[in-house]
Amino acid sequence: MSYSISHLKREIDINKILDHVSQEKSKGLYENNVNFLFISLWDKWSDRLVEKVVDKYKDEEARKELYIVNSFDMPHAFTIFGVKQVPALVRIRKNKVVVLDRLPIVYAELKV
Repeated sequence: MSYSISHLKREIDINKILDHVSQEKSKGLYENNVNFLFISLWDKWSDRLVEKVVDKYKDEEARKELYIVNSFDMPHAFTIFGVKQVPALVRIRKNKVVVLDRLPIVYAELKV
């Protein structure tokens, strides 16, 4: 699996993504997970993870989107999804939200 990486800067961007996915799911056209990587600009573990993800997936053909959300630009998004530590991978599946905040698990899920 490979990712197309997008850095989000506004909380309205998350709302647009979720609205689009919701509309596609209601039509039966969307079956992928929605992936958000929550980071902090001041966290060395977040910096290293983002570097590894960008290096690994920059030249590959993307199959899924990975949206990077930082705590400085979008602090409210952290409370919406219940993210309490970074880095955290939030996956929205068909009917549930999964928050993975253990670093080894996040690395394994992103295959870096």
